[in-house]
Amino acid sequence: MPFNGNSPILRFLVVTENTKGNSDSNIVTTDISGSQTDTTIRGLKPRTTYNIHVLAENAIGRSTRSKILTVTTDDEVPRTPPLQVRVTPLNSNSLKVSWRPPEEASDGGGSITGYYVGYKAAKNGGQYLFKTLKVTDDFENECVLTNLMSSTEYNIVVQAFNEKGPGPQSDEIVAQTSKFDPPKSPTVKVSKSTTNSIQIQWESSEDVEGYLAYIREENEDWKEATLPPDVSSYNFENLKCGSAYQIYMVPFASGGKGERSQILSVKTEGRGPSSPQKDHLLQVNATSVTVFLSAWDDGGCPILQYFLRYRAQNEQQWTEIPVLNHRPRAFITGLNPGQWYKLVAGARNSAGNKEVEFDFLTRRIDVGKSQGVGHPPPVVAESSAMELQRRVAVITSAVCSAVVLVVILIAACAVLTRRRRQRPDGHDSGADRRSTGEIQKSETVALSAWEKRPRADSSHRGSQCRESLYLPCPYATARLSQFSVDGDTDGVHHSVALTGNEHSYDVPIQVVSKLH
Repeated sequence: MPFNGNSPILRFLVVTENTKGNSDSNIVTTDISGSQTDTTIRGLKPRTTYNIHVLAENAIGRSTRSKILTVTTDDEVPRTPPLQVRVTPLNSNSLKVSWRPPEEASDGGGSITGYYVGYKAAKNGGQYLFKTLKVTDDFENECVLTNLMSSTEYNIVVQAFNEKGPGPQSDEIVAQTSKFDPPKSPTVKVSKSTTNSIQIQWESSEDVEGYLAYIREENEDWKEATLPPDVSSYNFENLKCGSAYQIYMVPFASGGKGERSQILSVKTEGRGPSSPQKDHLLQVNATSVTVFLSAWDDGGCPILQYFLRYRAQNEQQWTEIPVLNHRPRAFITGLNPGQWYKLVAGARNSAGNKEVEFDFLTRRIDVGKSQGVGHPPPVVAESSAMELQRRVAVITSAVCSAVVLVVILIAACAVLTRRRRQRPDGHDSGADRRSTGEIQKSETVALSAWEKRPRADSSHRGSQCRESLYLPCPYATARLSQFSVDGDTDGVHHSVALTGNEHSYDVPIQVVSKLH
């Protein structure tokens, strides 16, 4: 007895938990009187592991749990019979028996190591003959009873067993073998396939009273056709173009149906639609687009539906365009000139569907040639970046040009100011005279300086004065009359006061030359 805590133990709680589950239904609690020290736990499953612990309880409260005890129950014979036993005649001397395991086996309880299948002729009333089947990893809950009498009723039972022994038998099932053997399954092959038909052929047999031909499209229900025994081919018609089908046959006779043939997988001719090239599909204008639906390749199967949708490249919402299947073209209107759009075009036939996406640019109003074919513009972020770079380049060039021009002007002003400061003031008027004389510079040459002979009556006879005399160039003489020039010229001379750096010059006088 455990320590009672100075208070009498009122009861013990024995907790039993199935280790294969975590739900409350796997825990069983047994209430035992405080005066008992042992108990029997019932209602457990065979060959199952349990964890068991005990709690003591007095007037003050409940103790901590005891050390856990792990126990595995022993095996026992199956407690229930196999379920859903069925018997099917295969031919005149064999029956096929199938069933499901006993209920406790499906719940993970007792083990099943094999089955006994018992059979006997119903009219004889003798003992059962048992066929023993061992359960393996790939075991299927069925067997075939052979070497039976034709057209005879048999009683059949099924019984599960394990190492502890056999369990109860199932309810007795009565089944009768066939009077005649069913025909063997034919070997079927495909001889021809078109866009809407599949033809099969096989070798006919004398013991066949007919055939059942089955066909279905993938993931659809089977369709049955009954054929006479003298045919060796059949053509499935009104099929979908470019679609996959499964086909098999079953022969039948007075003895029943034979086994089905191998299932054939075959496809009708044709394929899904193929998208056309962009310039064949679209004709782009400034505010509309013509879509030539006839440019689609139907792949040999008539196109059942076209669909179109479009949106501006900088938008997210698509606009659906209703399309009439019998029309060769469709129209998209209300577009903006010079703008990029996205178009999704699609077509569907019985063999499949196809979608294609194109980018197109509507024409600008001032451009005569369609611009529907080309590359789409860069995304908005790239366009903005390029525009910003272009503007920065233009502004930078303008600023640099202005700076260079200002520098040139400042330099020119500085040079002119320096020259004026270095030139004497008295030469300003002379510069003006030279500037006027420079106009005729192209018509003058430097004049020669001649030495004048002193005149006797000159007031300056005693002085030796050398003056230079200059003559016009030959070009300028074209504007004057002929001259007769002499080194000693007589004329009126005016006295001119000269500075030390200046010279007095004789001015040529127009004379009339005497040629005769």
